[in-house]
Amino acid sequence: MTNTIFILKLNGLNYLVQQAILLSDLLEFLDIDTNGIAIEYNRLILTEKQYYQTLLKSNDQIEIVSIVGGG
Repeated sequence: MTNTIFILKLNGLNYLVQQAILLSDLLEFLDIDTNGIAIEYNRLILTEKQYYQTLLKSNDQIEIVSIVGGG
């Protein structure tokens, strides 16, 4: 069995990924706390539940933004 290497675009930067990975696993690997963030996946805003269901593939575009409150 061979691994397929593919490219993801995360916040405008390209990342090489060596195997299929769920979005939730990528967030864990990058040590990203899911509290107070929003994720855009291929131009769609995901719910936190979808992080665990979204299998990333080549040329996916992911934007992670922090939600900041203020007054």
